Amino acid sequence: MRCAKAAQEIAATVKDDAYITKVLGILQTDGMFAFFLYLLSEDEDKANKIIDNSETLLIEYKLLPEKSYIRSNTLHKDLQPITQDLDKLFFAKDILETTLVYARYYAKAVNDKNPHDNGQPQEQNGAPQ
Repeated sequence: MRCAKAAQEIAATVKDDAYITKVLGILQTDGMFAFFLYLLSEDEDKANKIIDNSETLLIEYKLLPEKSYIRSNTLHKDLQPITQDLDKLFFAKDILETTLVYARYYAKAVNDKNPHDNGQPQEQNGAPQ
């Protein structure tokens, strides 16, 4: 349930299933270090939301120590508690992948319900509102 809760929070902020899919792909193909490095290179609220929720999940599952703070200049040290144990590394990656898959579906569901919610004026009976 932790993954589902984090996924809802991510989807509520990000709202872009394509972006979530891109980030998920980086995690799956390049690993956790590249995943966090990519997100840290992005200077957007949606990247920060994914970082914050990922960090919180890893702390809740006791894969990172309390008061962890993932940042690019210390990323290798920040992830060291996970990367030193292969079981923890695979477990952490699985948690994050599951969360992002759920977030992608939440975002897609919201976008499917509101197909015109793309910042453009909606038309009703042929006239813009």
